[in-house]
Amino acid sequence: MASKKRSCQTCSISRWQYQLDKYCDQIASEKVRASPAVLSAVRRFIAWRESRKYEWRPGAVERALRFCGLLALPNGRTLELLPWQVFAIAGIFGFYDGDRRVTRRAFISVARKNGKSTMAAALGLKLLLADDEHAAQVVCVARSRRQAKIVFSEACAMVQ
Repeated sequence: MASKKRSCQTCSISRWQYQLDKYCDQIASEKVRASPAVLSAVRRFIAWRESRKYEWRPGAVERALRFCGLLALPNGRTLELLPWQVFAIAGIFGFYDGDRRVTRRAFISVARKNGKSTMAAALGLKLLLADDEHAAQVVCVARSRRQAKIVFSEACAMVQ
C-alpha cells in the first residue's frame, strides 16, 4: 500500500483524483462491499466520465475540495474528506451540460458518525459563498430541529 501512495505522489494526477479512481475501482469491481444504490452511483459516474455525455471538469471538483480543505473544524483541525465524501463531491461538482452543473440536488444518506453533518455544513458553505451564484440559497433538511441545528452550528464554527 505504501508503494502505491509513493507512486501516486510522483505521477501527474492529484491525490484526490487517485483517491476517487481507487474508490470507484474498488466499488465497481466489488472488491469492497457496497449497497446496490452506491454500486449504481459509481457505475453511473464511471459511465458519464467515459461516454462524454457530460463534460467532466476536474478543475471544478478541485476548487470544491480546496474550499472544504480551508474550513476549520471546531477542534482546530482542517477538514479531511473520506473517500466516499470525495466521490460525492466529485459527482456533485464535476459534471456539466454546457455551462450548467448536471447535479442540481443531492441526497446523501449514510450511517451515523460518518461525517454527514460536517460534510453538509461544508457543502452548504461552498454553495452559499463560493459557487459564483448570485443570491444563492442553501436548504438543509433534517429529521428534527435539533439535527438541523447541528449542521448550522458546524457551519457557523467553520467560518468563525
